[in-house]
Parts: sequence; structure tokens; C-alpha cells
Amino acid sequence: MAATAQILKFTIYNFTFSIDLPSYRSTPVAAPRLVEREGEPETSG
Repeated sequence: MAATAQILKFTIYNFTFSIDLPSYRSTPVAAPRLVEREGEPETSG
């Protein structure tokens, strides 16, 4: 019974991880924008 519980946790973990993947893909796109915003005051100043 312990083995089935581990498999169940593993499947749930994989399911949530696959759902979180789109958010991980969108963060690298937003990261350069934050870097550009931080770099603007340095270039203008």
C-alpha cells in the first residue's frame, strides 16, 4: 500500500509540474523586460 501511495504522490507531482510549466516559460520573457526597466535609469542618468 505504501508503494501505491508513493506512485499516487508522484503522479500528482508530475501533474502539477506540467501545469506549472507554462508559468515557467512566461517568466524568462518577463525577466528581460525587468532588466531593461532597471537599466533605463542608468543610461538616462
